[in-house]
Amino acid sequence: MTVTSTQQALSVGHIRRVATSVAVVGVISAAALLSAPTATAQPSPGAALPVAPVSADAGLTDRPGATTAGPAKPYDFNGDGYQDLATGGPHGTVGAVEVAGYVAVVYGSASGLNTAKRQVISQDSPGVPGAAETGDGFGWDLTSADFDCDGYADLAVSAPFEKLDVSNAGLVTVIFGSPSGLSSSSVGLSIPAGQQDAHDYFGDGMAAGDFNRDGRPELVVTAEGKRSYFTYSFNASRAAVPGPVAKAPQNRLMDIAAGDVDGDGYADLATVTDDYEGPSSTDVRVFRGGAGGLATSPAAVVTAGEWRGLAWLALGDVNGDKHADVILGDNYAPVNGVDSAGRVVRLLRRRRWYLGLPQHRHQSGQRGCRGRAREGRRLRVRRGGRRHQQRRFRGRGRRRRR
Repeated sequence: MTVTSTQQALSVGHIRRVATSVAVVGVISAAALLSAPTATAQPSPGAALPVAPVSADAGLTDRPGATTAGPAKPYDFNGDGYQDLATGGPHGTVGAVEVAGYVAVVYGSASGLNTAKRQVISQDSPGVPGAAETGDGFGWDLTSADFDCDGYADLAVSAPFEKLDVSNAGLVTVIFGSPSGLSSSSVGLSIPAGQQDAHDYFGDGMAAGDFNRDGRPELVVTAEGKRSYFTYSFNASRAAVPGPVAKAPQNRLMDIAAGDVDGDGYADLATVTDDYEGPSSTDVRVFRGGAGGLATSPAAVVTAGEWRGLAWLALGDVNGDKHADVILGDNYAPVNGVDSAGRVVRLLRRRRWYLGLPQHRHQSGQRGCRGRAREGRRLRVRRGGRRHQQRRFRGRGRRRRR
């Protein structure tokens, strides 16, 4: 289902990990979601983004009074106990700037989503680092957690095509919650100046979880060009503290997801990788969380065989056993002779840290799945900016060059 605003056609599929991270508290039309006016501020041509080290307190303002109620649930930006809905529009037009990107937010309430309470955030919004520029793709990926543990969930928004020292270096903005919702207080994250390479695509993927169970969720950000993921924690003053950097064992790090796979109370991280060239196995690895943080070696590796296209990951407890299941999407998989129809594979946790082979497959045309297999349908496991962006920016892992 797609809807159009006066500026840009957007897909409902931009919602990031709704099935695994957000309990949708009501049903509304996407037209209502995006009926808020788009940002109209005009950035100056070629406005430069201040280059920052790993953490830049760009736009950081005096924080609101913290609560003592404990960390908020993800996507509860105003701490009222009701989760809110955030939708990335990386192809969105901001003022007259095309493909600058924005995020639309609708707040939850006791009766569901409150369409009268919504906001649109772009890089022209107060406190957000940078400026709306053509091709930035702000809103490409979203993830949420209460990173500063003040009782209000925060939102991480990526713009992997942001130009810093080099083209497509990438930028992630963490926007902090408050009693009134997402605020003008934010922190920008990037690869340190001098270490950036063209087409790093920092922010290509993100995940959040409390990997060391210290009560403060960590943020994990991928940079496809470096085949690596970066970890960050945040202190009480909202400063980002860089953590370990891990490199993928294969040429392409396609996606990551966080969840408690073994049910021990520590969030775990799943990755999916393959190689660009030649026959390549698509491998899923699960890195265990613990008192010392994420393990450096995987506790489980599942080889899913050679896949034709891009793989997507999600973690969620789909069978109610209190353990997160690993969900793998192959959006180019042929189904019953139909090319690029797509399928979803669920890798069940059969015993501690043994994922085994794919146990359940869902595909277009299968009983329980809406619609029928058609060429190019591309059934997807995940939501997020990349679902819509992929046809324009991606092709076997290649992206549009700026």
